[in-house]
Amino acid sequence: MIPTEISRTPVNAAQSVLVGKLRAYCHANNLRRHPKREMIVETLQSLAQGATADHLWELIYQRGPKISFAGLYYSLNWLIAAGFVEKQGQGKQMTVYRARL
Repeated sequence: MIPTEISRTPVNAAQSVLVGKLRAYCHANNLRRHPKREMIVETLQSLAQGATADHLWELIYQRGPKISFAGLYYSLNWLIAAGFVEKQGQGKQMTVYRARL
């Protein structure tokens, strides 16, 4: 079962570390930081069971920053390639995205 909303607790140490790693990766590779990618990582980290792209989009959209589905999928694929997110299930199965620690 996928939770319907993000917990409103403050960002925990693991989330801070993961976002810190993302920022360090961008800095080391001379890449621009994207706050929406950081929010995607934080949101996935707060969900123990991960989320589908549709569910993830809804959660992020409720928090304020506007992101298109295309932007979300682009960011997810970038985060997967960089090793910050993992993708589980493909084809006829529901694809679930999870943050990698």
